[in-house]
Amino acid sequence: MTEFLPPSYIPNTDADRADMLRAVGVGSVDELFAEIPEAVRNPELKLPPPLAEAELLRHMRELAARNASLEDYTCFLGGGIYRHFVPSVVQHVIA
Repeated sequence: MTEFLPPSYIPNTDADRADMLRAVGVGSVDELFAEIPEAVRNPELKLPPPLAEAELLRHMRELAARNASLEDYTCFLGGGIYRHFVPSVVQHVIA
């Protein structure tokens, strides 16, 4: 039995890209995305400057601390769902 190994990452060659474009019925990548208005194809990304790993971890912890959790608030999830007595006449009345 052959052991399954996932394929390693190999960038597409020009021939691979040509085969894929042919399979979807277009002649170029520009033609593939022609339906998308050019103004929104490659929007300018307004990203903050890069951070060192320690700075990024601190920033992510600060963002996470702004989230509410069940430790911060009372949770009524499942409240009211419990075993309880329902008189048999109820089924006759609502049926």
